[in-house]
Amino acid sequence: MLLKNRVAIITGAGRGIGRETAMDFAREGADVVVVSRNLKELKDTATEAARFGYKTLVITADVSIEEDVKRIFEKTMEVFKRIDIVVNNAGIHLRKSVEDTTVEEWDTVMAINLRGTFLCSREAVKIMKKQNYGKIINISSESGTKGSAFQSAYCTTKFGQIGFTEVLQDELKDYNINVNSVLPSGTDTKLLLDSYPEVNRSVLLKPEQIAKVITFVASDVASGVKGAACAVWGGQNFIGNQFNI
Repeated sequence: MLLKNRVAIITGAGRGIGRETAMDFAREGADVVVVSRNLKELKDTATEAARFGYKTLVITADVSIEEDVKRIFEKTMEVFKRIDIVVNNAGIHLRKSVEDTTVEEWDTVMAINLRGTFLCSREAVKIMKKQNYGKIINISSESGTKGSAFQSAYCTTKFGQIGFTEVLQDELKDYNINVNSVLPSGTDTKLLLDSYPEVNRSVLLKPEQIAKVITFVASDVASGVKGAACAVWGGQNFIGNQFNI
């Protein structure tokens, strides 16, 4: 098992990539802490993950709120006494032109996608440095490598996550902590389909495909992978004039 005896926090774990990551982590032997704002979805994820015989902990929280993030890590430490892996997956999307995007919409995307990554990583570092061990994985996007129309706020946050990953890895290079980002292209999730209902789903990646890559990066098999942007491209990347997300 790739993650035997590990404790992992996964944000945005109620559905999509986060849910499948929680499932795959449990399948590989980890105790999982699932986090999102939707309690019903989290309970469903935890119930499914618990089938593999490892512990699950449900925490409802908004990762853009500092007090909520501190509570996530305090509660996890109370229950498990350590934190080995943090997957910063929580995120939202906005499909809108620059001129039509309001300040409130811009700030909301920044708060959840980018501030949430910062807050969770900051709390993780405090614990992982003491352990002299840890894995932080930021779920960015193909849209963090090239801008595309009507995704100004989203692309900005995803570019930011990749830069933040590189900075944090450089700060932690002496502490046996791996910081990496995973960059899915279009994936068959509610987040994408809500923004792009017209998409051809047959060319999309499946969330479980992304989860497998996250599991690999979280494992000690990938101990030499540090500060990397791990691209996971799907079928639409090889078809002309397709959107990127």
